[in-house]
Formats: sequence, structure tokens, C-alpha cells
Amino acid sequence: MCSSDLSITGNGSTTAFTATHNLNTKNIVIALYDSSDNLVHADTQTTTVNAVTFTFGVAPTNGTAYRWVVVGY
Repeated sequence: MCSSDLSITGNGSTTAFTATHNLNTKNIVIALYDSSDNLVHADTQTTTVNAVTFTFGVAPTNGTAYRWVVVGY
């Protein structure tokens, strides 16, 4: 199972973003990328069987987009 074309966008003040993947499992592997395809490190928590929360140490600037890929098993 996998989901793709998932994104989150910074607003300059929010540090935690909850994103939905709808894979119905907490057994997932996640990769988070910036617009230059660099791997980005953020704290991640599988908050439900269908969602994950990314927490950044500093709020991403307004309009900064991240693409994430998740695979569930």
C-alpha cells in the first residue's frame, strides 16, 4: 500500500502539521522532501491509522511546500 502526491505548506507560524494518508495502518514508512527534492527531517508521529503529524523545530516560512511519501504495510 502506498500514497503519493501528498503535500503540506508552511504559513510562517505553525510548527505541527497533521496530514492524512488513508492507509488504515500505523505501520508506515515516511519520507519528507522540500521543493528541491532534499530529504527534510521533522519529528513524526503516527497519530491515527490514517494520519501522521510532522513537527518542525522552527515554523516553515509562508508558502514553503513539502512533499511526503508514505508506504504502509
